[in-house]
Amino acid sequence: MMKLIQLTMKFKLYGITLACALGLMLVLALGLWCLMTFRVNGPVYQEIEMNQNVVADVLPPPMFIIEAYLIIQEADATKSTTRLKKLQNRFITLEADYHGRYQHWKNSLPENEINKSLLQDSYVPAMRFFDIARDSYFPMRESGQHDAASAILHGALQNAFAEHRQAISKTVELAQTQTAQIEAETARRVTFWIQTMIVISLLSVIALTLLITRMRAIEEAIIQSEKMNTVAGLAAGMAHEINSPLAGVVQSAQVVLNRVSPELAANCSAAEESGTRMECIQSYLTRRGIREMLEGIRASGQRAAEIVASMVSFSQGPGAQADNSVLSELVDHTVELAQNDFDPKRPVDFRSIELVKDYDQKLSKVPCRASEIQQVLLNLLKNAAQAMADRGVRSEPPRITLRTTQIGNTARIEVEDNGPGMPRAMRRRIFEPFFTTRESLGGTGLGLFVSYFIITRNHHGTIAVESIPGVGTKFSLTLPLAGKT
Repeated sequence: MMKLIQLTMKFKLYGITLACALGLMLVLALGLWCLMTFRVNGPVYQEIEMNQNVVADVLPPPMFIIEAYLIIQEADATKSTTRLKKLQNRFITLEADYHGRYQHWKNSLPENEINKSLLQDSYVPAMRFFDIARDSYFPMRESGQHDAASAILHGALQNAFAEHRQAISKTVELAQTQTAQIEAETARRVTFWIQTMIVISLLSVIALTLLITRMRAIEEAIIQSEKMNTVAGLAAGMAHEINSPLAGVVQSAQVVLNRVSPELAANCSAAEESGTRMECIQSYLTRRGIREMLEGIRASGQRAAEIVASMVSFSQGPGAQADNSVLSELVDHTVELAQNDFDPKRPVDFRSIELVKDYDQKLSKVPCRASEIQQVLLNLLKNAAQAMADRGVRSEPPRITLRTTQIGNTARIEVEDNGPGMPRAMRRRIFEPFFTTRESLGGTGLGLFVSYFIITRNHHGTIAVESIPGVGTKFSLTLPLAGKT
């Protein structure tokens, strides 16, 4: 974790790291919410529990009817008017108690289908039984119609119990249906959030994977850069060591040419003292081609000195001070490096490729780090040369065109070849780290990746590629003329 934080701070990868952290936090929050929903489910299961309690409390009212029926049974057995009157008063009290209970539930229960079934389908039949007993049974008993009153009351009691059983079945069915609907809706919501949590988890994992991959790529690039800096230091040291004996060779060749020149009086005097003349020495040197050899030694030494100077310039690291450079000279120096970078493993020798130079002579000097621009150009030239092996048989020879021009406040460098070109899929990945199509030639896939950062970050410019399969590829570099370097 500390390593992750350090890399994030070092390479300023705040956005993708924040996305990973927020994604993981959201997944944790959703997981806790789903856990609590499964365990308690808030008001949903509370409503189900309330319905069950209501059913348990409201359904017992038939006991009132049974008690009322026992009072009627006692009334059937008595012939005393006084006793009948007392039983009638007990019945009226029981009815009032029952009616009070009915009003309590009617006013306290919320309006829904279950409560309506409980009140209307259960209590109303019971109330009807009380009405029949009060309005028909007792008046008929007082008038002497004992048998008729008993028959009416028994029929009302059977109807009340039958309707009450139906009410019980209907209420239980409604409660079960509503409970199933609530549980189904809860399951649907929980499933949706679990799926959302899974998707966010996958996205967080992908983002974290990309973050780790990018950090590793940057670490590898840094390691590679350090290696290149080490190699550059060795190259600079070797160039310095080569430069000393090389200077002796060039100087000695020049001295020899001066010592055989007939234009110097000292040479003529030395020849006469040796018993000969400078004309004879000149004739001998001409016949044997010695002068041409000496000129070749001097020219080759001078050429080698220029190559060493280019190596020293190229080996200067990223800390080299930005300076105003002439792009055409910078390109020419890089071409010299590429021409002398011989490798027998390469299928195409760079020196066999035709070079076309189209420089804008009016282009002003460009503020840049010359060694870094050379590194970018050398990568492009090497890639172009390696691609020539896959161009197939064509009538035109392999060619690389180099252009410099000014567009507005920017300088533009173009490196165009007539190689095989690149398909779209390859072109889209060309600047990715470790992407290479030249594994057999030792390609690391870091050349264009490093070049991209040199141009975009170090020089605040742009690098773009255009390619047509079977026609060729063109890389375009733009550098600000007054930008930050």
